[in-house]
Amino acid sequence: MTNKFILKRCTVDAWDRNCLETSLTSLKGVLTDTALDPEILRKLLEFQAEDGSFLLTDSWNMPADARVDYGYVPTYLGAAILMRAYLAPEPQLPREQIADALVRALRLSCKRRLAGHGYEAEEGTLFALRVFKLGGLRDFLEKDPAICPEFQAVVWSLIDEREAQLKSEGTIQGAWHELLEEIRPGRRRYLAYGSNMCAEQMRYRCPQAAKIGVTYLKDWSLRLYGVATIEPNPGDKTPAVIWEISRDDEKSLDRFEGYPECYTKQNFIVTVQGTRFSVMAYVMTERNKQRLRNTTPSE
Repeated sequence: MTNKFILKRCTVDAWDRNCLETSLTSLKGVLTDTALDPEILRKLLEFQAEDGSFLLTDSWNMPADARVDYGYVPTYLGAAILMRAYLAPEPQLPREQIADALVRALRLSCKRRLAGHGYEAEEGTLFALRVFKLGGLRDFLEKDPAICPEFQAVVWSLIDEREAQLKSEGTIQGAWHELLEEIRPGRRRYLAYGSNMCAEQMRYRCPQAAKIGVTYLKDWSLRLYGVATIEPNPGDKTPAVIWEISRDDEKSLDRFEGYPECYTKQNFIVTVQGTRFSVMAYVMTERNKQRLRNTTPSE
């Protein structure tokens, strides 16, 4: 594969589409190859731009669709290759070196929330998630929550948003359903405020939950509408307990919270004992707030 690996950067003023497509084909080939060649990994790291991307042109100053095709798509592919290399039991290069490049690529990747261009936005998201699935996204989300939590929050938000839509529509099949089953980890981190901070209550509701630690959710306040929720409030902070929960635990919480009609899921980045990672919290819907105030929801 080493001899066939071609990765070149073209100028935006006189780009060579064949050269661009050849580079994309090379990246796709490495991602799907059975073994990662250390020499290819070195070439990939050398090619990485200062902004963390694997941009195939010398500038981002090009049409929006081209920025996706030749800027973000190769960055997704490069990041997925690095993710696969990072997760390998015996990495081909120092794990710290791979992790540094991976974080830079993931930060750039999440700028568009993995969306495609224009009317292809959703198809582009599906493509990006499939690319990261090949890099080991499920294991990455579950085993390495502290590696680029910004990217992990984006992915979890996409999972939660789509699952909420599927629940509301009653749809349990199709491309999204299949992909979610393939990338969704068995465990995740949950931010509890109010009564779910209590260990006894969590043992009842979520018997497989494990306490990670305590923290504060900055710029959010605890509010009561008969039941608790959190609302944005700059300068304030809400005490919280972070739990690691199983899929069954989460399904139990969904029932108790009335998800997605009464509460939605929102992902935050918090710090526990000096480590930053992404967590999920339930946030009351505006419709439910209005209902609890005994007012008629506006359409």
